[in-house]
Amino acid sequence: MNIPDTLLKPRNIIASILVMPLFVMLFAVVYNPMFGHGADDPGVQLWIDHAEFCITILSTITLGVVGVSRLIFYFAARRTCLNLLQYLFWQLIEFAILCLFADLFLALYFHQKYFVLLPTIMLYGALILFFPYIISWLYFRERDLEHQLAASQQRVQELQLGMEKSEQGAIKFVDEKGTVRLVVNASRIVYIESAGNYVNIVYEDSGRLVRFSLRNTLKGIEQVCSENDLVRCHRSYFINLHKVKILRKGPEGVFAEMDAEGVSDIPVSKSFANEVIRLFNL
Repeated sequence: MNIPDTLLKPRNIIASILVMPLFVMLFAVVYNPMFGHGADDPGVQLWIDHAEFCITILSTITLGVVGVSRLIFYFAARRTCLNLLQYLFWQLIEFAILCLFADLFLALYFHQKYFVLLPTIMLYGALILFFPYIISWLYFRERDLEHQLAASQQRVQELQLGMEKSEQGAIKFVDEKGTVRLVVNASRIVYIESAGNYVNIVYEDSGRLVRFSLRNTLKGIEQVCSENDLVRCHRSYFINLHKVKILRKGPEGVFAEMDAEGVSDIPVSKSFANEVIRLFNL
């Protein structure tokens, strides 16, 4: 089993880095562990007197170790596909290193021999970190299943509407996240214009013009447009040359008069004019 794709998204990596030290801090404040000391042990009072400082340092150690570990894991996962077993092994190594650093700090601070507190630290660490590790895994796994379900539903919808990619001339327009938002035959498109963070796709449907707003940029859809004979005529426009009635040159420049009622003439900029005229005359 491969690890969920959502686990490797940068914002989720950052969230997992921040959750661990916060959970350690919360647990330590509420539970106030004594690391094996009895109530009559002078170490108890020593811990109580220095608990606030120790908890802060332990949380910082957790932040540092988890942060470095997750960043290395992120770049490693981008190079090769990691499975669930490799992910679990990585988490165990991360947990062991975290316990070793925590033991080093507490041994130095409380003047204990190194490794004396390690078994207790690993026990408390396992109890503390069990919940965020398991909860984060279940959360990301659930999100991954939701994305897979959404993709399946999208595919079913496309099949139901008879708009498979293999259909002659059909174009899939995706948003900035790569999700298919519109599938339309290229021959029905009149023009596409830029509108800030969106593009407006204007096409004919049952004798009327439809304007569909897609969150993307002209650059983001440039390849799919070029592959389907939609021509860039301006920094803000793509046009369907099959819908151009005439190219008109005037004092203000070149304009494309479209063969669609209610559509204003579309400007053709100088940088694209020669190519548009050449393709129009083919």
